[in-house]
Amino acid sequence: MNKVKKTEEQVLKKIEGLNNDMVLFLQALVRQPSTLGNERSAQEIVFHKLKSIGLTAEMWEPRLSELCVHPAFAPVEWDYNRRPNVTGVLKGLGGGKSLALNGHIDVVSPEPLWGWSHDPWGAEIDGNRMYGRGTADMKGGIAMMVIALQSVINSGVKLNGDVYIETVIEEECGGNGALACRLRGHAAKADAAIVAEGTHLNLGISELGVMWFRVRVRGSSGHVALAHKSINVIESCYPLMQALRHLEAEMNSQISHPNYQNHEHPINLNIGEIKGGHWPSSVPVECSFVCRLSYEPGVSNLEMRKRVEACILDAERENPLLQRYPPQVEYYGFQSEGDWINLDHPLIQAFGNAHKAVVGGELMPWVFTGTTDMRSFNLYSKTPAVVYGPTGENIHTSDEYVELDSIVTAAKTLALFILKWCGIGDV
Repeated sequence: MNKVKKTEEQVLKKIEGLNNDMVLFLQALVRQPSTLGNERSAQEIVFHKLKSIGLTAEMWEPRLSELCVHPAFAPVEWDYNRRPNVTGVLKGLGGGKSLALNGHIDVVSPEPLWGWSHDPWGAEIDGNRMYGRGTADMKGGIAMMVIALQSVINSGVKLNGDVYIETVIEEECGGNGALACRLRGHAAKADAAIVAEGTHLNLGISELGVMWFRVRVRGSSGHVALAHKSINVIESCYPLMQALRHLEAEMNSQISHPNYQNHEHPINLNIGEIKGGHWPSSVPVECSFVCRLSYEPGVSNLEMRKRVEACILDAERENPLLQRYPPQVEYYGFQSEGDWINLDHPLIQAFGNAHKAVVGGELMPWVFTGTTDMRSFNLYSKTPAVVYGPTGENIHTSDEYVELDSIVTAAKTLALFILKWCGIGDV
């Protein structure tokens, strides 16, 4: 057995030995309810973990003044006080290719709690599954990244190339955390990036654009005894929603990107929030609803805004009530264009070899109908990126879980890829 092969086997065995350490680290992360605005406590755990395994690490807050002038900025209605990103680096000896590892620390709300049979913040283990909000999306992926790096360091291996790692905020609502890393210059010269979202051990190569927007309608209020003389703005929103559904259908019928032409329903509109009225016996004077709409790669954010606004305007022209009180469209959160990486890229070939060596089968490409922070690298830096991570289910809904053995398998693939991609120093 040559020295390189022996070193690789030592690193893979280290991962198995770190299984209990990985579980405890993941439980600590899941037990921190790192919803929007509450990310710091979980980030502190990551920061101290990275330092403890030998990385140079920083914890820092994004600057809104820098973000807001970038074309990829997701307009937000909050600030970044005490809401840090965490970045770290494992310096190499030189002469090897560098690698960036990315994960997001933020999670969506577990509401409604009545749907859960496990405590969403309990990190309860049942057999091979750990349950809790963020286990699959994507603190299991963060554990995968950390245990892979820890196994390399604990084996005494010296890499030639640098390895950068980042855990970021706001992936679930716009991507400003990852964008802030790009603007700060973190991993600016990385030759490749792996985003550790859960992919069921498949390789994410493509994702859609995603846009959030709010439609607001204001009318005239009054007592319900004279409701027939007032305009109920909640009811006025119905034709707007129907018009947007027609736009969704139209977009699905016009798919041109080859990654999505054979997909059953790649473009999805979600009406995720609606707010209107203040009292059952008062005709509502204001109503707004918030939408998430996806669009195929190659379509610009500006183009999508024009289509949405044209759709709303057409609905307004067909409805006398809306003509009297024209709806307003406001943009915040996701304003993210789609991206992809070609299957013949050297990164995919190299990662596929590592996956095959660990799992035994061919690495399957995965085309995502959502978005991840992969675009932060592919669109806004010169670093090609893919997505790879463990197996889990029920993200964004009740009883989310990750399969613990899949974290170990994914970490082995990632560790082997790190050794081959970055290169091993003298062994």
